[in-house]
Amino acid sequence: MSWEVTELQPQKRKKNRFNIITDEGYLLSLSAETIVKHHIRAGMILEEGLLEKLRQEDTRKYAKELAADYLGYAPRTRSQVRSHLLRKGIDAESAEAALATMEEYGYIDDAAYAREFARCYSAKLGAAAIRSKLMEKGISREVIDASVEFSREAEREAAAGLVAKLREKYDSLPKEKRRQRIYQALLRKGFSYGDAAELLRNGEDE
Repeated sequence: MSWEVTELQPQKRKKNRFNIITDEGYLLSLSAETIVKHHIRAGMILEEGLLEKLRQEDTRKYAKELAADYLGYAPRTRSQVRSHLLRKGIDAESAEAALATMEEYGYIDDAAYAREFARCYSAKLGAAAIRSKLMEKGISREVIDASVEFSREAEREAAAGLVAKLREKYDSLPKEKRRQRIYQALLRKGFSYGDAAELLRNGEDE
């Protein structure tokens, strides 16, 4: 099967992309780079084999552009970028190719993401909560264990700091109710049962 190109129609929103119009109507859209590279022009006959090659090549290029744009706003995990590409209609193979390129250039680095996330939240959350949140973002436990070092001393200091803040917040409550609220808050923040119990047992909520 073949199609004759009758018009290259620039898209209104994406200035670097063109709709390929044939005698049967709209066929597909291609980037300006792909059009120039393959000398696509009005009057050209597109065979089915070439059309599939153009589609695959352009989709891979578009996937890389989408990934780079998404990463430009903030660091993302591999899983987050992959999900974004699939939501945009990119096929799995093209998405994987784009991810590999972003990793090769250092734009995606799950280990570095995990380390920075842990550094930012270690004063607010316990190790368990940090691990959980990183895994929710698609980072494997193996990568977390290999790249993040959780300090027991730092975690206990963070827990003690949270207790001090909660003391003030719940100061008007009866002692037992205050202790219960603080204990539950510590567990929700991912601090261990042992640390929570020890801090309260030592009267650090008084």
